[in-house]
Amino acid sequence: MTGKAQQTYEHDLFPDDGVGLRCAKCDLSWKAAPRSRCAGVPSFRSWDAVPKHLRTRAQLDDLGVKPGGPVRGAVTMYNNTVFYALFDANEALPIRSAKAASKRAAVAAGASEGSKLS
Repeated sequence: MTGKAQQTYEHDLFPDDGVGLRCAKCDLSWKAAPRSRCAGVPSFRSWDAVPKHLRTRAQLDDLGVKPGGPVRGAVTMYNNTVFYALFDANEALPIRSAKAASKRAAVAAGASEGSKLS
C-alpha cells in the first residue's frame, strides 16, 4: 500500500453518535455510506493529522532507515483513491549500504580463497 498502488478493503461500518457512520478498520467517519474503499489500517485525511511516529517509506529513507514492520496507517487523498502507507519509525531498521555489502562480500571471498591456499 505505497503511493498509488495498494490493496483495498470493504469498510466495516457501524453507527457513530452524532457523525453518522464510522469504519472499525480505518477509523474514518461519514454522514452517509461511503463509496470509497478502505485502507484497512487507521487512516488520516490530512498530513497534519498523522502522529509524529508514523512516516512514509520516503521519509524513513531520508532518515537512513527502512520499514521494520507492517503498514501501521495511511494518509488517504482524493476521496480515498490514493493511499500513502505509513510505517512506525520506532520499528525502523538501518539500511545496509551497497558499499558495506561489497566489503562483506570481499572479506568473505578473501576468507574462502585463503582457506584454499592453506
